[in-house]
Amino acid sequence: MSFKNQTKNQHFFSRIEQRLNAINLNSKKDSMKIYSFLLLDRDDYKVELKSISGNKISSNLAYIDLFSFDFLDNGIRHNFEEAFGRYEEKILESTLTFINKIESNSNDILNELNDVLAMKFLNFIRNPFNIEKVLNTFGALADYYPLNSKLRAEYDKIEKRNDKGVDRICQLFDVEKHQYFRWMRVIFLILMDSENNGRNMLDDIIYQFITDKKQATAVWVYKFTDEHADKKVCLSDRSFVDLADPENGSLVMAFNLTANCFIKLAMLDVRTLLEKNPERPDTVENLMAILESTPKNIEIRLLTNGEYALEALAHYNRTAILQCHTKVYCSSSNIYGL
Repeated sequence: MSFKNQTKNQHFFSRIEQRLNAINLNSKKDSMKIYSFLLLDRDDYKVELKSISGNKISSNLAYIDLFSFDFLDNGIRHNFEEAFGRYEEKILESTLTFINKIESNSNDILNELNDVLAMKFLNFIRNPFNIEKVLNTFGALADYYPLNSKLRAEYDKIEKRNDKGVDRICQLFDVEKHQYFRWMRVIFLILMDSENNGRNMLDDIIYQFITDKKQATAVWVYKFTDEHADKKVCLSDRSFVDLADPENGSLVMAFNLTANCFIKLAMLDVRTLLEKNPERPDTVENLMAILESTPKNIEIRLLTNGEYALEALAHYNRTAILQCHTKVYCSSSNIYGL
């Protein structure tokens, strides 16, 4: 993998995904726009539309040299653009195919689900508004180093970066320099293939989500069409919406798929669920043993247009506003649910 390229304006939410929410879908790619809303009051879900003409996607949710860690002559820099591109180049086809297969009740859907989840978790990890949350989750990784000597040489360049760009990044995203460098190290280690048959840590994380039998996994997709096609899905500047209930320790995250579609992923610890169920038919250990001996089943459901789906969309949009850093985006100038 090469780290060298001339990409200066580096997106932390891909243009491809943003274009699926464009207000002018028939325009050329570089002319596509999305509505931007500035947060005014978090608790009352108050936002302000910044421009009736929208924001250009080509420069939205990006920052100059955010992921760069070395600079050469002729505008060449070292960054993660190629590593990001591995996922970005598949996301358009995988997203649309994923939605189509769910609508046709196809069971052959795991490859697309894998691609979609990998891209969404990459967006979470590389989002600079999530630096502290990422470090709380994966920060221990930054204490390790690649064994591969070539990767180690690139890895060591991260904390040697010493230019005004780093100071601007830290000021804009409200982090200390040591936090920024640790975050960059985490991204490096999660994305780099260290002689693991073409796989990296992100691939392994998604594989665990899909295959781990100790976790009950459910996926719900919400889509809005026909008379409800005007009801649009927000996109948070943090790239995800956390719908988890802190009391049960579950992981429930939701992500924008398209202007009219979002996905919710829920993962629950099976042992915890069994221990909390007084009417279980057998001991926890016996039930866990049975679970380990049977194929894992992932519940995948499509909910379209009904009252429950519309309530879920309103809740998603309001939570996106509640949890955003300062902005949410949408393909409609009126956010549903407010």
